[in-house]
Amino acid sequence: MHRLHEVPAPRTLTSMSGLATLTVQIGEAEVRVIAADASAMTLAAVSVSLETLSPHPGWAEQRPDDWWTALRQALSALAREVAVGDIAELRVESARHASVFLDGERDVIRPAILAGDQRASAEAAEIERSLGHSLEGPAASHLLWMRRNQAIAFKRVRRLLSPKGYLRFLLTGDLAFDAGDAAATGLFDAGSGDWSEATCDALEISMEILPPVRAVPRPMALLEHAAAALGLMPGISVVG
Repeated sequence: MHRLHEVPAPRTLTSMSGLATLTVQIGEAEVRVIAADASAMTLAAVSVSLETLSPHPGWAEQRPDDWWTALRQALSALAREVAVGDIAELRVESARHASVFLDGERDVIRPAILAGDQRASAEAAEIERSLGHSLEGPAASHLLWMRRNQAIAFKRVRRLLSPKGYLRFLLTGDLAFDAGDAAATGLFDAGSGDWSEATCDALEISMEILPPVRAVPRPMALLEHAAAALGLMPGISVVG
């Protein structure tokens, strides 16, 4: 169910001072979309709740497709309050860390494993013993857990993404990590600003599944089919 903030009657978002924006925020329990004018004044905001799955004690998962569905629902509700077709820029933000696994066809293999999930605690302890230090993010232990417990799914993994990266992929077709999300995987080398070859080698994790890291994600154009699904103009800028 979405929660719609009350705003005045529908209006055009473009203004003399510049371009209007939509900001998409992937949170712990909801996707929130905020419409703002060129002066960054909020005109409307909609939140759509997300379901967190716990099929076993200590597990915490979400279906990545639910993030997309929530975005569509939020924009549909928002369109009743503001002219979302006038939006010139779409921003994607997330404080949520999770491991999203794609196959060679860029399809989701299994529900995303959230950062608070406890299933890979044994793997995390093993990594600490092997490397002599703990990793700052959970993705490495999630991958080791999959290799041991869901071998068929693990063999299908061709790309690891963050929630924000997955949504940007659906919007633009671009596969990438920003540096902040990469650092939260445990597979990142802050010194080089890129993936840690030494860590990946030690854990026998293929670096081929890791998309490029971009310190500053470059603006990308919104894909035509994504724009049609969301009720937005194709080609508008999508930024991190």
